[in-house]
Amino acid sequence: MSTPAAPLPVGEPFSESLAEAVQSAAIAMRLFLAVADAIRRAAQKQREGKQAELGEDAAKLAGLGGGTTAPGPGRTCR
Repeated sequence: MSTPAAPLPVGEPFSESLAEAVQSAAIAMRLFLAVADAIRRAAQKQREGKQAELGEDAAKLAGLGGGTTAPGPGRTCR
C-alpha cells in the first residue's frame, strides 16, 4: 500500500523499529481518512438523497491510480 522505507544505517539499534512505526502511523492515518470520507459520503447521501463523486483527480491523490472507484452496494472487492 505504501512505499517501503529507505534502509537505515546498520549501527542504529532502533532504526528498523522506528521505520516500522512511521509506516504504521502513515497507514493508520490513511485508514482514518478513508473512514472519515465514508462517514461524510453517508451523511451527504442521507441529507441530499444522492452521492456526489469526487472525480479522477481525487482518486489520483488518494493513490488509487485514477479512474478506479470502489464497488457499489452489494458488490465486493476481489
